[in-house]
Parts: sequence; C-alpha cells; structure tokens
Amino acid sequence: MAVVVVGLPYSLLLHSLIAMRLCFLSSRTMTWWPRSLSSTESLYRSFRVESRHSIHVTRHLSSNTVSSEEVAKFSAMNETWWDPNHNPLLSLNAVRVPYITSMVQEHLRPRLSQSQSNTDRASTSSAQRQRQRQRRTLPLDGLRILDIGCGGGLLCESLIRLGGRHVVGIDPSHQLIASAKNHAAQQQLFSSSSFDHQTLDYIGNMTIEEYAEQQDQPKTTTDEDDNNDDESHYFDMICCLEVIEHVPNMESLLRAALSLLHPRHGLLVISTMSPTVKSALLTILGAEYIFGYVPIGTHNWHQYQSPKQVYDTLQQVSSSSLSLSIEQVNVSGMVLTRPPLFGNWQWTLDETDTDVNWIGTYRFATPPTTTTTTTTTTD
Repeated sequence: MAVVVVGLPYSLLLHSLIAMRLCFLSSRTMTWWPRSLSSTESLYRSFRVESRHSIHVTRHLSSNTVSSEEVAKFSAMNETWWDPNHNPLLSLNAVRVPYITSMVQEHLRPRLSQSQSNTDRASTSSAQRQRQRQRRTLPLDGLRILDIGCGGGLLCESLIRLGGRHVVGIDPSHQLIASAKNHAAQQQLFSSSSFDHQTLDYIGNMTIEEYAEQQDQPKTTTDEDDNNDDESHYFDMICCLEVIEHVPNMESLLRAALSLLHPRHGLLVISTMSPTVKSALLTILGAEYIFGYVPIGTHNWHQYQSPKQVYDTLQQVSSSSLSLSIEQVNVSGMVLTRPPLFGNWQWTLDETDTDVNWIGTYRFATPPTTTTTTTTTTD
C-alpha cells in the first residue's frame, strides 16, 4: 500500500486525503463541499469556523492596528511555538533565512558600502572595525535588524546567529515574547561570549506603530551630508514575515515599517499568502482541517495579499507619507515540494509560483547621486 501511495500524483493524493478528512469532520460545525466553485470566497466560507482559542489580553490594543482576537489566538500557541509538529514556520525558516541573506549580499551590501557616511565611520571605533573585518564571513554582520511580529523568536535567533549587530523583535503578545526570551536564554544567546558585541532585544505588548512613535524621529531626506545622529533609529533591514495576513490595517503597519527603514540602503522583507483557490485549499483546508498542523481559525483568507496588492500599498504609503518612491527588488514563491505528510515540510523558492506562500524584498528607489569628498581615516 505504501508503494501505491508514494506513486500517486500530488493532486490525487491531496484529494483523497480531503475526502477522508471530510468524512470525519462532517458531524462537526462544518458544511460539505460547496455546490458551486465559481468563486474562491464561496470555497473559503464553506470551510471556515471561528477560532476556539481565547485568553486574556493584558491591555487594550487599538483595533486599527492589531486585532485582539489574533493576539489571543497566537498567544495560545506560546508553549508549542518551537515544536516542529505544531508550527510549520520552523520548516519555512529553512528557505526564508537563505532568501534574506541572499538579498542582503546582492542588494543591501553594495548600497551600504557606497553610502557609508563619515558619521557612521567616525562613530565606529578601530576595535569594532577590526572585529567587523574578522567576522565578515557572517552574512548579516554589523546590521541593525527589526523583526515585526517576531512571535516566539524563531527568526530573531537566526538573525543574531548570522551576525546581526542589533536585532529587535517586537510583538503585541507578551506571552510569545516571554517564550522568545526563555528560549534565547536556554540557547545562551544573552550570555555567550560569541555574542558579546551583539544585542538581541525583545519587546512585547507593543505594535509596530507604537514602536515607531517611540523613536520620535521623522523621516528625513536622503542627504549624504548628514553629520548628526538623525539616522541612529533607522534599521538596515526590517522583516515582516507571515504577519500582514493577521492585521486589520496593512497600510498602517507598512507606513510604520517604512518610517523606520534606512532611506539609502535599507531592505524591507515581507512574506504572506496570495488570495487564491490554491491557497485556501492548502493553508486552510489542508493545514487546519485535514492535517491539523495549526489550530482551526488560524488563517483568514480575506486578509491574504498578493504581491501586487502589497507593492501597490507600499507605493501609495511611501509616496503619500514619506515623499519617497519605493521599488520591488524581488518576489519569490515559497513552494512545498511534496505533501507535508507526518509533519515533514519541505520548501523551495520559485519566482514563477506565488499562488500560495510568497516572500518579497523592497527598498526605497535609488537616491540621487551626490559629489562627496574622500576622507582618510586611520585605524
């Protein structure tokens, strides 16, 4: 029987599993397959139920920026966040992290080296520059990175291990932040001598909009002649992975994120899911109802965003709020190479398939070139 199953085409195997699972779920609060598949929305509604998770949220979060229901939903997952049997993000990290490092090497490093200001260099001691040269093999060495909606710290730990100088993870759930701090402590990321010159900060019970307001620094022009510390609050890279499909106001989130992105060389990395029939089948019907890898109600198909929707919103926000233009550097699909049987998730990057999970990189358009004088600094 095992040989027959292995030889089945992906689609046939998936439909067989769907049929079997629906037999078990028919007595629950679900309806059968819709009579008409003329629209993705009807398909989605047929398999949608409300999440059964409910926990106390310690303070009121503005409904314009964060959904308290979403915070409660993910807070309930804090004890299993690092369990690969309950969190597919652990396997997804295997393609997200290499993607991020490749974008840094191809698109951030060249701009960073070209636009390094005299202020940045003067504020870096000779000893620090020596350490930077010694650690240059680490792809994220010296970068200041923000992880929006960091959850239990899955991505943050990868970023600090790969050389991030200052990694900040923020999340509206204080339970998940507590889990992130606990796991980092177990991994000795706060005390190991290997991370003496790096900092990993977790901030809970906070939205990206609140964090941006705390910085109290307005977006400035891209003058190359800045000789002050106005850029100290900017991040070289900002990650917003599997987050925007869980917030009620994507525009507000992206506006806050862009206000913190370095205007000359910063990269914004976003990943989410496209609103397609295929995504409803795999991420809701498959992941929630058939395989049970995530709790029922984890996803809301109506909040999925296509690459075009995200890019259009970024352009509108960047132009209206910051008077800067933004460009799309790359978009790639994160595609399952085979059905995730028994929790075995295997992903690959594919620029031609963004029907379900996808990841994209954005930056401000190339700033105008200016004539600068060369300053010689002695180490």
